[in-house]
Amino acid sequence: MRHPRHICAFTLIELLVVIGIISIVISIGVGAYISMNKDLAWQAAVTTVSSLLTACRNAAMGDRAPAALVIVTQPVPDERGMPAGMALCKEIYAVRLKRVGTWHFEHEFGSRSASGEQPPVSFLTGAFGQTADATGLDDASLVEGKYGKALEFLRWTESAGATDSHAAMLTVQKLPAYDIREGIRISAWVRPELPPPSAAGPHIYTVAAKPAAGSTDTSVYSLKLALAGDERLFQLVGGVVPDGATLPHETCSQPMIRPGEWTHVSMLYAPGGYVELFVDDEPLTREHHGIEYYPEETAVPDGPICRSTESLIIGSDGTNGFHGAIDELTVDAITKSDRSTLPGNVLVKVENPTQISVYHKDGRTEEKYTFIFDRTGRPTLDEDSLPLITICSTGSPVATMISVERSGAVRMWQETRRK
Repeated sequence: MRHPRHICAFTLIELLVVIGIISIVISIGVGAYISMNKDLAWQAAVTTVSSLLTACRNAAMGDRAPAALVIVTQPVPDERGMPAGMALCKEIYAVRLKRVGTWHFEHEFGSRSASGEQPPVSFLTGAFGQTADATGLDDASLVEGKYGKALEFLRWTESAGATDSHAAMLTVQKLPAYDIREGIRISAWVRPELPPPSAAGPHIYTVAAKPAAGSTDTSVYSLKLALAGDERLFQLVGGVVPDGATLPHETCSQPMIRPGEWTHVSMLYAPGGYVELFVDDEPLTREHHGIEYYPEETAVPDGPICRSTESLIIGSDGTNGFHGAIDELTVDAITKSDRSTLPGNVLVKVENPTQISVYHKDGRTEEKYTFIFDRTGRPTLDEDSLPLITICSTGSPVATMISVERSGAVRMWQETRRK
């Protein structure tokens, strides 16, 4: 008699139990994975913000010029129920100087022919391979400078006097950032010469200028010296024309630059501030150097520099030529760099920025927070308020706080965020 074989199998209850256990394990794993992703996004956002703050501070100290971190945010939708002040970060970027032109004047003009003859001067090449067309210059224009050789643009003579044509100049057809918009710094060593008594004024010496498009008497940015009356000293004058402006925004120092001596001069402009002047690397202030801003009623312009594709002119603005020598001329553009965005599940809250700008686009409000470090690497803020940035993920009760101390140092810690 044959006995039936026993067939081994799972019962329905056992299958349901196994499926339930698998579901629990998967839910725990998915939750842990989502939590890990949120933590990674949060930590990445903290690293991005703190690194850019530190980089801006180092850039300000290294370039001896202001640098800034900008955070652009959008409000969090109401249905998320987030704490007040938290927002989505649409964009974050740094604003700092970038060297776009430099001229040392260390080599001879032109190139010698096979016979050894020196051809007429027609061009001069500076750093970055930038070729400038030379007008009114010759071998005698290359003189002893502050460091090595310098370039002498014009020489006063009793016979020339007021009839000088101001034709000596270098015309740079295109810089790497020829259409400088965000801001600019021009700096150079200069040795101006006094005009003869018979030369009629006013005497304005242009170090470098970018003419406005289609204009012969307006520069979108320029650095000049102006002889100050009977003082026989020169004033330093810097000016820019921002978008929407009809007149240059200029800053003028008191007479302080001596003729026949090498002096390092520079001007700096960033949107939202005055045109700043520096002599021998020291910033000039209203209190100590008689700084004047023109026009006074609109002394704090905002917005980029007017667009112009005209050539940069060194030693002239087309009308006012530089009488004397120029050495080590540099042009720096203020540019946006290190652009980044933070993950969508990361929220930020910004307190005590240097500047706040609000924009309305397509019914949405965007806020731009700017943290500016001065040339010493310190935040340009009131004594009683320090920058504070709160960063958290949408599902975490813990937030990272990033503060900038008065010394410019970046400090971080964590707190439990409040509803």
